[in-house]
Amino acid sequence: DLIVANILRNVLVDHAEALVSRLRPGGSILLSGILEIDRSDIVNRYQALMGEGVVVQETKKGDWLALLFQSSTVAI
Repeated sequence: DLIVANILRNVLVDHAEALVSRLRPGGSILLSGILEIDRSDIVNRYQALMGEGVVVQETKKGDWLALLFQSSTVAI
């Protein structure tokens, strides 16, 4: 129902398919440890896997972000 990963961009992008494939329909993925300059890479990758309808919520502290992806279905 919920997957949490706190690690750098390369790992989040490289393992995106594995993470999303383990998510139940309607579940959420919370990713943190993301530098603001890497935001678009992460969002694009996870939206490509979860669908354009995915809701992204963002929390920022300094240059660091946490992104919450929520979707009613998983498109893998």
